[in-house]
Amino acid sequence: MKPISLFPLLAVVSLLGACAAFEGKEYSVNAYDARGRMLNKRFEMDSNKAGIPVARSVLCKRYPHATVRVYNNFTGQEVREYSPHSCPPLMRPNQSG
Repeated sequence: MKPISLFPLLAVVSLLGACAAFEGKEYSVNAYDARGRMLNKRFEMDSNKAGIPVARSVLCKRYPHATVRVYNNFTGQEVREYSPHSCPPLMRPNQSG
């Protein structure tokens, strides 16, 4: 009787573990200033596709005038459907638009 190779089993388990670790974190959402410097260095915003508009809104409220860019964490490519997005300036209550 031949010994059973554990390599295929370990490979499948490792791959499934990697997928589970990234579930809900397929995209990185970051704010940048006019010089291209990341503004949200103290925290990372990872999201699934459905959460991108919420993450973008939060970053725009925190960093008016920023440019929000969304990247796919698997491919490293910018997601053109959502990115780049220019945050509008915040209106103060006594300003009229």
